[in-house]
Amino acid sequence: MGSENTSCLVDENNRTVFTFFSEFAYHWPGQTEVEVLVLSVVLVAAIFGNTMVLIAMLRTPRLRTSINLVVGSLAVSDLLTASGIPFIIVTLVKQQWVLGPALCIIIVYVQFVFGISSTLSLTLVSVERYLHVSVSPGRTISLPATLKLLAVSWVVSFLFPVPVALAQTVMTLRCRNENLQFCGVTWPDRIRDDVYMGSLIALFFVDPVVVMTVCYVRIFIIVRSSSARVKHGGGGRGGGGEAGGDGDSGGHCCQGSSRTSDLQLRLVKMSISIVLAFVFMWLPFFILSFMGVHSSSITSEEFTPTLVLALSNTALNPLLYGYFNTSFRREFKAIRGTCCDAKSRDVRSEGARVKEADCSCGKTRRAVDTMMTDGMRDS
Repeated sequence: MGSENTSCLVDENNRTVFTFFSEFAYHWPGQTEVEVLVLSVVLVAAIFGNTMVLIAMLRTPRLRTSINLVVGSLAVSDLLTASGIPFIIVTLVKQQWVLGPALCIIIVYVQFVFGISSTLSLTLVSVERYLHVSVSPGRTISLPATLKLLAVSWVVSFLFPVPVALAQTVMTLRCRNENLQFCGVTWPDRIRDDVYMGSLIALFFVDPVVVMTVCYVRIFIIVRSSSARVKHGGGGRGGGGEAGGDGDSGGHCCQGSSRTSDLQLRLVKMSISIVLAFVFMWLPFFILSFMGVHSSSITSEEFTPTLVLALSNTALNPLLYGYFNTSFRREFKAIRGTCCDAKSRDVRSEGARVKEADCSCGKTRRAVDTMMTDGMRDS
């Protein structure tokens, strides 16, 4: 990186100015175009995938379990996180911040809000699964208790990032003989930025990852032990029900300990995949955010790729639900099949088309309900 391209990013204290989404310094050819393309794909995929998750839950009563309320909360968090992508794209293209001081505060604030909400939702899923498999096999957290926990998590998610909102402001930088505006951060004197950022990372990244790791390691040990006993003719431990399936009736839909163990193993694989993806995609963002406060050399050109990677997580979670979770996968296919059937009948009269659509929807719903009642035989 040449000095002529970075000198404008160094302030009077010889510290690099952290410009968030505005890339003023040198970056490799095509970097902005690639970032915009990836973010556009992520935006479309996140909206489509998370909307499908929410529609599936609204369409199918059996998916409205305690654990799936948390899954729905995670989908809402991902959907709202992705809603900020268009503003980031505009800034990457324009370089300067042209969206005004209000959006400068809102965009950065909501990124932290929904990032924290996603972390708490994932943690709650892991704890619920651990209690379901290990402590109280076959039982789940009640719906009222789940709603209370989600309410607390959302309140915390909105309150903790308030200092971030207080610190965000539109700033002006003299660069290449012109004044450039960017959405920057100036921490108020009453806020210890090092303590705050350290607490943020510890409470909403390190601690949740530790809790999730412990829970899923314990679940894996129990499931493996149960599978081994089944193979040797013994009874398996742990209740049935896959996350996203009929949580409190898993024992009815899955006949025998062997099938229960298979479902629990599928559950563990899905949950671990979601957690590993979250850690891999969000860890660079948290590291660079922390370094952006303390380091004198972090620039937006280094920060933006970590943001793109973190936002990509919003599109990945629905894919993991669909791949590992039979109930969601079947409902996704039913939704897609309903849409295809409706399109194929466009050439018919309006009255006949409406009648057949109603008929088809009823058959599809009965087919899905029957498959879910009979169990996930093709898992």
